[in-house]
Amino acid sequence: MKISPNSSSGSKGVVSKKTMILFDYHLGIQLNALISNLNQQKKSLLELDSVVENLGPSYFSRNFSKALATSSALSDLFANGWRIKFSKRFVNSFPEKKRKIEAELIRPQILNKGESIESAKERARVGLLRGVVENLNESSTKEFVNLMEDSNNENSILELIDDPKDLASSLNSSELASKNVQPYLQFVEEGGKDDYTKLKLTDIWRYFRLTWSMEYKTNPGRSVRILIRNKARKNHPVMGIAMLASPVISLSSRDERLGLNYDSCIDFMKSQKISLLKFSEIIKSTFGEAKKNISKKDLNQNYRTLRQISYDSLEARKVFLKDQDMENATRHLFRSKRALKLEALEQNIKNSKNLISQVKKEKLDFKDVENNSYFINLVKKFLTQKRTDIISTDIMDLSVCGAVFPYNSLLVGKLITLLMASSEVKSFVDKKYDDSPSIIASKMAGKKIIKQTNLIGLTTTSLYGVGSSQYNRLKLTQDNSKIKKDIIWEELASTKGFGTFHFSKKTRKLLQTLQNETQEYQNINYEFGEGTSPALRRISESLNEIGFNKSVLKHEFYRKTYFCDLSSNIKKIVFNLANPKMDLNSVNQISKAWKNRYFLKRISNNKILVELEKKKISDYLVSSKIKN
Repeated sequence: MKISPNSSSGSKGVVSKKTMILFDYHLGIQLNALISNLNQQKKSLLELDSVVENLGPSYFSRNFSKALATSSALSDLFANGWRIKFSKRFVNSFPEKKRKIEAELIRPQILNKGESIESAKERARVGLLRGVVENLNESSTKEFVNLMEDSNNENSILELIDDPKDLASSLNSSELASKNVQPYLQFVEEGGKDDYTKLKLTDIWRYFRLTWSMEYKTNPGRSVRILIRNKARKNHPVMGIAMLASPVISLSSRDERLGLNYDSCIDFMKSQKISLLKFSEIIKSTFGEAKKNISKKDLNQNYRTLRQISYDSLEARKVFLKDQDMENATRHLFRSKRALKLEALEQNIKNSKNLISQVKKEKLDFKDVENNSYFINLVKKFLTQKRTDIISTDIMDLSVCGAVFPYNSLLVGKLITLLMASSEVKSFVDKKYDDSPSIIASKMAGKKIIKQTNLIGLTTTSLYGVGSSQYNRLKLTQDNSKIKKDIIWEELASTKGFGTFHFSKKTRKLLQTLQNETQEYQNINYEFGEGTSPALRRISESLNEIGFNKSVLKHEFYRKTYFCDLSSNIKKIVFNLANPKMDLNSVNQISKAWKNRYFLKRISNNKILVELEKKKISDYLVSSKIKN
């Protein structure tokens, strides 16, 4: 790599603001007519998919599968506040087989003009509940709920739901309140059972997760499920649930906080007075360590380049996918990725050496290179490697966090969020994944790779982008609560509104059925190593089949991102400039601080306890959601 003084980074591309659909000619005509008819009859556009189902294949003779998938996707969008506007012009008007009808989807704003925050949240809930209701109405879910709620069974989930009236009476003084709320964590592992009901802990966690207003979707990777229980009450009732999971590899606001994007990294190096030479050596060392983990066992370079090996492996993978031989398909996928990874690392190491040599020779400083495109490109590749190393082991996402009835009116959600920064949580996570082989890293390397886990930071996002009382200004410090170590959940920039949550399970199934009918093999199989966000990529690919612009995945319900630094100097740890050891607060210490700062103030409002007394367990059971 030779740094030339005039080189600079290029301009960024511009993304179209319009979200367009290109319907097949006949299908577009039919759907336009059906939507117009629903509008004329002043019926909800959410009925579009059921109208299409009732009309049946005889009406949509050309492609009923596409009609079902398209109408279901549109109904999901309508449920989330989107509107549609059909164009009067045709695209590719001749020949008729390729003729298309264009329409524009108009996305809702996160907060419409004159709309209150609560109204915006309610609008978001309507869209989210479509997937929830669909899940609750599945026969397997109904059977599970009925079994869990069977009052004739002494092992019923009802035994783990606190009585609101009795709970309220036990909180009518600060002394009683402190005595009758004694939280503790119970980590949910396969095979574990509750001491009081003998129910599986996994079933207890699943039941309370079904009370959420957002559909639960599992993702591959690490996960730790947790029950928060009250040992001061009969049967130790459940106060709330949480789950820590593998975070997304790239999240701009989090990466900036960790110093893992270009500007924040350079600013941090300058603030720490790290010389350009030292930084260049850190870059070279990072690439060198990564190369050590790559096995060359099946990367014979005697007659082929690494890029050719990668290409040959991908072609072989296609054959195995067609034969549904996933074992060999996966083997060739990782062989391809390994070849490209090794090629990139070798080039990056070469460029790092050249940089070090030039810095020494010309006595360069950051001001000489920080706007140089070659330097910027090398640093970004370094940060990509560093991000993969850190995010895959040392950061976790608080993907589920909240109180359950009747504790959800007592600021227990704040307690649970704070408890995730406890020594017990860190100890459990570190121990669970200590010395355990990393599946993806091992397959990428072509040999067994063990990565040490050292939990140093947590991320989470609010359910609604317009506000989150659970996470806002959430902190326990030595000043405000006399706690040993500060716990601060910082609000970062909001996440971009890309995702799949606004498309229901029904739509995803219909899209998958359509894709199976039109493709020789499935390229995205939710297998480790195929890439990040498989659900997003699969639905994007499927929506493209029915004419949707992929910008439809930009749902506009931006979510606020929050971050908790467990170490207090996380950037130094990320770049190996500080000792990663930390002394965290215990669950008991955090619980005591939470009571004094939040809980006791909450129950001092008599209205809260009066309202709590009036509540009935039957109204908050999962079965009541199914009935409604």
